Amino acid sequence: MLCSCPSDAMKFLISWLLLFLQLDESLGKQPPHIIFIVSDDLGWNDVGWHNPEVLTPNLNWLANRGLIMDSTYASPTCTPSRNSYMTGMFPIHTQLQQSIHPAQAMYIPLKYTLLSERLKQRGYSTHLVG
Repeated sequence: MLCSCPSDAMKFLISWLLLFLQLDESLGKQPPHIIFIVSDDLGWNDVGWHNPEVLTPNLNWLANRGLIMDSTYASPTCTPSRNSYMTGMFPIHTQLQQSIHPAQAMYIPLKYTLLSERLKQRGYSTHLVG
């Protein structure tokens, strides 16, 4: 069962993702494609699979063939949210609790392994768009 805290939920998701990737690899299957979409200011009822009046055919197509995470949490600013889904940690642990500005020398501490790094270890090619 998932805890209501984002760090535990993210750790659970990443653990299961890596477990399934390991199982696919050991069975000789090609690992699944992963498309991780993050949207700003999107309400629960603003997508077609929750509200038929909203026309999102491409997102609906992806959702019907993938995983929909309906119970997720985010910080009200970009930096802590990105930090959480990249590391699986609460922002308090990485000292990135507020938005950082272009000239500010703040970064995720090197002791944390990012989701993209873990995926690359499993043979994935990772990309960031947006």
